[in-house]
Amino acid sequence: MKFLYRDCEKYFNRTLTNDYVDTLMLAKMAFPEWKHRRLGDLAEHYCIPTEGAHRALSDCRMNQQVFELLAKELQRNGTSERKPDVKICSACGLPMKKRTGRYGEFWGCTGYPACRHTENVF
Repeated sequence: MKFLYRDCEKYFNRTLTNDYVDTLMLAKMAFPEWKHRRLGDLAEHYCIPTEGAHRALSDCRMNQQVFELLAKELQRNGTSERKPDVKICSACGLPMKKRTGRYGEFWGCTGYPACRHTENVF
């Protein structure tokens, strides 16, 4: 993302404002024991066809399918023993993280500052 932000400023004199989702971060949360979490590995795990891989549109479609399945898996396992501190933001779909603020612990979206959704820890 850094090179995209840099080059957008450099070549177009514009600031890139697109939101993005890092499926690698989600994959690390869902599969901490895996050595590799490449898009192809995730697609294979979820039985998503990989034909046309490494072509922009095919990779985007694969990535979307992987993201949707990862989000469901994290939501489903969010309260299990394996991942007690995983919660998905209801506003944007990114993972939330336990944080500590002035008034104690709370769930904060990892998409901050673009998403400012928070929830109380019970």
